[in-house]
Amino acid sequence: MKKFVSILMVFSIAFSAFAIQIKNSNRSAINYSLKNGNLPVEVKNGSDCYLDDFAFPYKNRKDEAVSVFVQQEKAFVYQNGDENNIQVAIKANSSNFFPTCDVNYVIFVSNPGFIGTEKGRAVFTQAVGEILSSKTESSVVYFYIAETEKLAAVTSVENLEEVLDELALSEKSTDLAASLETIAKISSDDAKLPWKVLCVSEQDMFKNEIVEDCFFQLPFTHGNIDFAYLGYGVPSDWKKIGDKAEKLEVSIYYENTYQALTSRIVSDFEKVSHVQVENLEVRIVYPFDVHHMPKVFRLGKLGVNESHVLLEQVSIPALISLKTPENFSAEEGFCYANCSVKYELNGNIFYKTYPLSVKYSENPEEIENSKNEIISRNAAIKNSANIFFFVEKLMGFDMGNQALAEINKQIATLEKIYETCPDRQLEVEIENLKMLKELVLKK
Repeated sequence: MKKFVSILMVFSIAFSAFAIQIKNSNRSAINYSLKNGNLPVEVKNGSDCYLDDFAFPYKNRKDEAVSVFVQQEKAFVYQNGDENNIQVAIKANSSNFFPTCDVNYVIFVSNPGFIGTEKGRAVFTQAVGEILSSKTESSVVYFYIAETEKLAAVTSVENLEEVLDELALSEKSTDLAASLETIAKISSDDAKLPWKVLCVSEQDMFKNEIVEDCFFQLPFTHGNIDFAYLGYGVPSDWKKIGDKAEKLEVSIYYENTYQALTSRIVSDFEKVSHVQVENLEVRIVYPFDVHHMPKVFRLGKLGVNESHVLLEQVSIPALISLKTPENFSAEEGFCYANCSVKYELNGNIFYKTYPLSVKYSENPEEIENSKNEIISRNAAIKNSANIFFFVEKLMGFDMGNQALAEINKQIATLEKIYETCPDRQLEVEIENLKMLKELVLKK
């Protein structure tokens, strides 16, 4: 078991050294893989973004565009040294806090037949209806009609129904690469406003390498066009396309319910049609510990209503090892680190530092009672990410028994949390771990 845990720790540390482009970790794709009898594949930065797929644990600050919450799991630690989790939770507020941007927004549905179904049509009726009510006067929403190779502008709710009728009756595009190139050409001919293209596909558009290469090449060829991919039904090879998407800052989404599809389309438009938080950076510095190098997390952009939860474990030195006693007092404790958060918004730079202090104790009950329940829960949940994303590799090391022991331990941990705090997301996590256990037993 120790060998299993040590390998997970090595993988986790390696990930924390890189910049993180904030995206979800595709928990829904993990669920799909498990239900279809496959082990989840490793996703770059997946464990770092895993907590982003859960409900944000704090309420927005009412008077700030960006809400920042920096907390530590324990206020008391053992005198002979201890571990502590630092949680940095950052949330961009609603669209009212961010200036609007004019944009041309194109929706490309790879299978128009989906719009011919009652639920499929409802997705686009509701999503685009919300977009029409919130967009600027100069922004335009389009659907791409593959059959006529034209963009159909949506100007009103009534007009939306007409466009959806046309799409539902059209033939499915058999040459997706050609459709993408046509959309890019039409868009590049009008450079007055930026363009955003959202490709929606239920059968993994990227299973065709020509389509995949075209999708990721177009942002290079046409600099005024941003692309996003929204998958449902069959998930893509997230490890392969995720690496490409991160380099280009292309958004890759996967959803598995109609409600989630609708929400994702609306949120993607909100993100591109408002000024975003940029160059978001979290830095943890250990001013009194030469053995700990500063940790820097470059998190990229944060759009309207988007959030990121960063959870980092740090070591607290033993009380007797403190070489600078003046930095410690029985009342105020020991300031072991400073956490700073910096970002740019609408041309302005915002910066704030949060000192982190702990008190030493030899009383286990005092230490346990000082724990922050939200962070303890998130620390337990994040351990699931290490298991889901790396169990396939560990199976390759012939470590099935150790993997099973760790999975059982994680299930027991989450079930104990669930007893006192029932939560549907936690329930799904436990169900997924049990499916993972069954798959490991069959290997």
